[in-house]
Amino acid sequence: MTINALSETPQRPAAETAAPAGRTIVCELRTSVTPEQAWAAWAEPEKIAQWFVDRAYGDVRPGGVMTWVFEQFKLEIPYPVIEAKPPERLVFGGEIPGFPPFRLEITIRRDQGDTVVRLFNSGFREGAQWDDEYQGVDSGWRLALGLLGYYLENHFGTPKRTLLIVQPARYDFSAVLPWFTDESKLSQWLTKSGSVGAQGDPVHLVLQNGDVIRGKVLAATATELAVSWPDSNAVLEFKAFAMGPTRMIGVRATGWGVSAERLRALETDLEAAVARLAAAVG
Repeated sequence: MTINALSETPQRPAAETAAPAGRTIVCELRTSVTPEQAWAAWAEPEKIAQWFVDRAYGDVRPGGVMTWVFEQFKLEIPYPVIEAKPPERLVFGGEIPGFPPFRLEITIRRDQGDTVVRLFNSGFREGAQWDDEYQGVDSGWRLALGLLGYYLENHFGTPKRTLLIVQPARYDFSAVLPWFTDESKLSQWLTKSGSVGAQGDPVHLVLQNGDVIRGKVLAATATELAVSWPDSNAVLEFKAFAMGPTRMIGVRATGWGVSAERLRALETDLEAAVARLAAAVG
């Protein structure tokens, strides 16, 4: 499984209009699973809820609407369906008040024995005042593809449990990543030992509660990263993003087949860790 950041816009059928102007995000995932599995992970409400959203409802027929639900943020976002060609292409598009028209395209193809999932997203506000918003979405999509790849290759069809623990904090985005990678900074809030390298590198972290993470870096951006935690059937994401004028920092843990008791114990430990992190970066 690999995640690639791309700069070009996706190819389009001749009948379609020109590519949207303005900022766009293009990235792709290479995975060993079938195109049909990758399609189901995006197009079936119960499957997308197993790795990405909290809930989803609707369908992906052209003219229909798929609604994504993020319960912790009290958000329900409708995504009108423009095109659906299983298992190759799924296109959403529409307008959100206050934003330019958006387009979200998922294309799926086979290449040299792999399945390539390509994501294109447009509809971002222009200007320096919206840089944090754009960069946050860009980073979030790259981590999401890392999570998707791990789900597809290890836990496809298994319901997830998720913890998102974040706190407001004062920090510069340009300086936040070392808190997630450097041994000296990680030890101030999360670990007894260990550091985190580049995407694809192995990870060996001993947490302050005694747990050990032996996995690898699934995705890494300029501000965030995601690491696998195979012994716990989980992925741990280190998050730094803006919510309006407020900057948030923390972790998200996603596990498949994890008991409620295990999740509650992990929540207690991570809440204390994130409180230490928010105080340290500020």
